[in-house]
Amino acid sequence: MIPVIAGCVGYITNWLAVQMIFYPINWRGIPLKIWEDNPFGILGWQGIVPAKAGKMSERMVEMLTSTLISVPEVFARLNPTKISDCLLPLVQDAAIPNFFALKWLSAPFLKGCLVNCAKDLQVRIESILDLKELVVGEMLRDRTILVELFKKVGSAELRFLTDSGLFFGFLLGIIQMMVWLVFPRGWTLPVGGAVVGYLTNWIALKMIFEPVNPVRVFNLFEVQGLFLKRQSEVAVEFGDHLSSAVLTSQQLWGNMLFGSHSDSFFSLLRSNVPWFIPTQVVTNVFEKLRAVLPTSEHILHTYADKTLALKENIIEKMKQMTSAEFEGVLHPIFQEDEMILIIAGAILGAIAGLVQQRIGEKLAAREAVNQQDPPRQAGTS
Repeated sequence: MIPVIAGCVGYITNWLAVQMIFYPINWRGIPLKIWEDNPFGILGWQGIVPAKAGKMSERMVEMLTSTLISVPEVFARLNPTKISDCLLPLVQDAAIPNFFALKWLSAPFLKGCLVNCAKDLQVRIESILDLKELVVGEMLRDRTILVELFKKVGSAELRFLTDSGLFFGFLLGIIQMMVWLVFPRGWTLPVGGAVVGYLTNWIALKMIFEPVNPVRVFNLFEVQGLFLKRQSEVAVEFGDHLSSAVLTSQQLWGNMLFGSHSDSFFSLLRSNVPWFIPTQVVTNVFEKLRAVLPTSEHILHTYADKTLALKENIIEKMKQMTSAEFEGVLHPIFQEDEMILIIAGAILGAIAGLVQQRIGEKLAAREAVNQQDPPRQAGTS
């Protein structure tokens, strides 16, 4: 029974370790003491990913801007004339309300101003769009975005981490059973359970990410971390989720219009409109853009999402990453508190071993009582 129980302990502890990575989304427990940006308190827990969403998303932005996306390059794909066509009705409503004839007459002038604004935006985009502020802000506002991202890109590895506990736990349980046969002491079960819980988590985590680069073993077969073998598949999942959950045209325009550099966007509008146009008119246009673009399915977003092609850009660049660069996509969620997960496995394994010891002691005591007091046989007349 020991190997079977050890296998169950390995599976359960690894399953709990995976749950502890992601849940609960918000801190739960008795708030005697909570450490900021850490999953644990004195009496409570928050999933590692949601607890460290700020730090992890900042690291992700560094990877995005250094390896996957060049903001000036992708915005240069936009056609200023097309942007002008998309925004003209909005600008006309804000600048010349209720005067159809004036709207019609002013169209060429306004289109020219909008084309100039779009060209200027492409030149000054890095001083107006704050990608770090956008990504970190969205992932702190809704921490499930980061949780779902890591669950998608690491689905196979998380499943392996859970299932491998059964296999490795059973193998270690055989060793534990042999120790028990040679040295039958009750305390060996909780100690053995702790060892099983510790090693199953440790071995599984090592196999997911190591070795980083393929290694030939006895010139017979090649070994590489499980996650690193799936680079192409993960690139698609990563690009799809990030581009649809965080880097949409709506969110990009929302940051430009409401972010910390929104004043620069207003200044861009003002500088590309002739001096004789009152600032109040420019303000009306700015407020109209703020009211519509971040929240509605405007025609501009359909064009911008398709033309910026951020999903395709991310996928292509991620597939070109070296193994060492790619390892940094998922490994940080384990590295942050890897030892906590391993120690948690050991504690849970020890508890399971202690329960196993108590059950064994009760069964042994019951058997001893039965042997001392055998059932009486019915007499014959």
